[in-house]
Amino acid sequence: MKKSLFSAAGAYPYIFDALCYICTYEKELCKRYKKEHIVQLSGDVDTSYYRTILPFEDFVNFAIGDNRKQISFLKHELCKMESTPLKDLIKCILLTPDKVVRTAPIIIGTRRENQEKLSSSKLIRLFNISGKSNEGEIEYKLPRIEIEIFFLRPLFNHFFANKDGKGKAWFPIPSAFQSKTVKTLRESLKKYKYITFSATSTQVFLIPKSTR
Repeated sequence: MKKSLFSAAGAYPYIFDALCYICTYEKELCKRYKKEHIVQLSGDVDTSYYRTILPFEDFVNFAIGDNRKQISFLKHELCKMESTPLKDLIKCILLTPDKVVRTAPIIIGTRRENQEKLSSSKLIRLFNISGKSNEGEIEYKLPRIEIEIFFLRPLFNHFFANKDGKGKAWFPIPSAFQSKTVKTLRESLKKYKYITFSATSTQVFLIPKSTR
């Protein structure tokens, strides 16, 4: 079986962080957006997924916080997910000790500004082009307005707050955890060198660069 069936890299950790925040604080966010619900079942027939639609910039804030240097990477990885066929987004997910499901844990789509409503000067600035441009390039560079996310219910059910204000799976963790982890590792690279005993080792030793 492919390794990709069991791994979730790229945009996945950022999306999971944003969704955990959204599910945990849904009641507060409903007041902010003046909506009864911002997380709903995806449809009357298929109830395997939750669905949420958010302003794209709000999603980015939930996903990376104030670590703005990671925006380009996140947007690039989201574009890759959008263009990936659904069959290639399928993962093997352990739901219980004796139950595994093969499905896409996350499905996304973004809504972009209407090209016809943009001035020619803004289009040229966005695409850095003059003259002809193919449709794919235009679609890729148009600013995102909203993001729509379908996410597998069993993975997030326990994050919704109960009467005590906490979900069943609640435990304290920093928001935008992935982006903070990446930031910490990058900052550590300035002070330390990383050594691992093997390519499969998860054990990392930090040694000051000044050490010889």
